[in-house]
Amino acid sequence: MSTDMLLFQDALREMGEVEEWIEDMEAGNEDLIIAVLLTLLPELRTLRVKELPLNGVTFGVIQYIAEYKSTTMLSELEEVEILYDDDVESNGTLVIRPFAILPWMKKLSCSNFKQDWSPYAAESRMPLQMWNISELTITGNGPSSKNLFEILGGFKALKRFAYLELAASQDFDPFWIRAALVAYARHSLEHLIIQSPGAYKGQRCMGNLRGFERLRTLETEYKFLVEPDHCDVMYTAKYRHTVANALPRTLQELVLCGNGFDLHDQVGPSIHSLVEAKINGHLASLNKLEYRLFYTDSNGDDVEPPVFEDFDNLVATCKSQCITLTI
Repeated sequence: MSTDMLLFQDALREMGEVEEWIEDMEAGNEDLIIAVLLTLLPELRTLRVKELPLNGVTFGVIQYIAEYKSTTMLSELEEVEILYDDDVESNGTLVIRPFAILPWMKKLSCSNFKQDWSPYAAESRMPLQMWNISELTITGNGPSSKNLFEILGGFKALKRFAYLELAASQDFDPFWIRAALVAYARHSLEHLIIQSPGAYKGQRCMGNLRGFERLRTLETEYKFLVEPDHCDVMYTAKYRHTVANALPRTLQELVLCGNGFDLHDQVGPSIHSLVEAKINGHLASLNKLEYRLFYTDSNGDDVEPPVFEDFDNLVATCKSQCITLTI
């Protein structure tokens, strides 16, 4: 009997009575069927699964496979996306840890990511040296920012990181994410997305991104790049260079998001400062600039955005420096 089959049988015994397991599978239990399929697809490269209960057979089998180094099961799996409905929270690092251990894993994505305990707890501790994972996406109402700092400490070669918070959170602080990525992925990170509706209700600056050596694309909240006292239009003279100075020299594409009513008077000055930064060589590679602004009334309903009176001039200014502008 093959080593892989012995491993699979051991996993089943850990789940309980084998006879009951077989009966459930014959009755159409999807969890059990998926578990069997995973053991029969050694060349599987991409897996997209909706919800993954920790007490399920599928998760148990994946744990066994991840911890048993001699098996060929899932040995070529490169990309995993774990989806949870809006009303179902994942279990944070407990869910993604087994996949992160797999030798050829490159892309991990988890929605409704929730981390109520320290990622340093034994049962949820991430490996300390993960050089294989190049892309990590976390979506949800999330762990605390400090927990994210701890979680990201294990990812040593990230090329792309995306954090998409779905609801406003008073605890969210992008500073900790930026600090972790600078500490652990400054030499490798090329693409960064940090989004949070909470940015519209408060002001937290993530700090500058000049420490990244290869960052080429950035999508984030406008306010995350600006110190709070520079956001008022009365500080336009001080403010003009703030966004440009926060960015690394390697940046090619920039997407800035925010409340259009709050930022309407600041878009023009920021565009001019970014163009100036390209002219003076600080952002010599910048070729795409996009502002994703939303406009809502006091009830939260979308309203018609105001017109940028000098829009054509802004577009022409950018075009003169080979920058494509979208507002």
